[in-house]
Amino acid sequence: MGKQAGPSPEELEYIFECFSRGLSDREVLDEMQDTEFPVRNPRFMRDRRREFNAAKKVLEIGLKQQIDPAVAKARESHLTEIHDLLGRVVEVTRTQYVFEIELEASYRPLDLISLETNKLFDCLQQHLPFPEIWPAYYQWKEKLPLYIESCKILIRQFINDDVVKEFMSHHPDNPIWFYRPLLRFLNEIALDREPNVFSGTLPEEPEELVQEEIEERKAREKATGQHYKYYGFDSGDLEYYDPSICDSFLDTEAANNVIALFKEAKALEKQFRVPLKDALLSRSYLEATCRLCPGQSSVAP
Repeated sequence: MGKQAGPSPEELEYIFECFSRGLSDREVLDEMQDTEFPVRNPRFMRDRRREFNAAKKVLEIGLKQQIDPAVAKARESHLTEIHDLLGRVVEVTRTQYVFEIELEASYRPLDLISLETNKLFDCLQQHLPFPEIWPAYYQWKEKLPLYIESCKILIRQFINDDVVKEFMSHHPDNPIWFYRPLLRFLNEIALDREPNVFSGTLPEEPEELVQEEIEERKAREKATGQHYKYYGFDSGDLEYYDPSICDSFLDTEAANNVIALFKEAKALEKQFRVPLKDALLSRSYLEATCRLCPGQSSVAP
């Protein structure tokens, strides 16, 4: 038997009116025999019954919200919470730059944990049922611990180098200022940006930097309009480049692994954060409902 043609708007209106009067599928089929509409079978009527029930549920929700101001107010409050949660997701799902990672950093940032333990996090996904968002988000979340650990490996490798240890033995109080400029430079490479590196003469002690050198650097940047990158040793506004210590770490397996994982994480981040930002501005989360939306006739378990 061939597939029956779809119903016209007039036929649907007639069938739905019969359903609203409480007629069974068989009773509707019997009544249709005296009309100009095509002869239909029980399967066709079961499909129309499912469509009618789905449309009825949606309309009931809308009518209930219009009639009951308490439900309307509750839904408005619920959507405000969804909006605020969406903004928070956009805020905390930025992949940290290499130089922002510290040895004490958690593999799962606390901000991310607090988001996912929020009961509305699942609801947010139901309000934004877009296939391009959530698979990329969960892939990014799986990539994040690998990236953070790779940064820690690089930092440990750097601070355990014999040359670095010798220098840091004279500055034991705050070693992070020593390697962070290197990671900042590495981050520029990971972002496919070419830093302008100033290979200056390294003084015996960073504190020996003279005021004239600072003024010369500021004048050069003002004249060229370029912001020069300095890395290696940090003294005031200047970070010195020391090839004997820094260059050897930019071409190691650890550094290349950091760069590769950072690029992968940033690519995944872009896939979900851009549409999330768009949803925040367009309010597209208003177009769908979740299991906790007020005013529904039933709540999914």
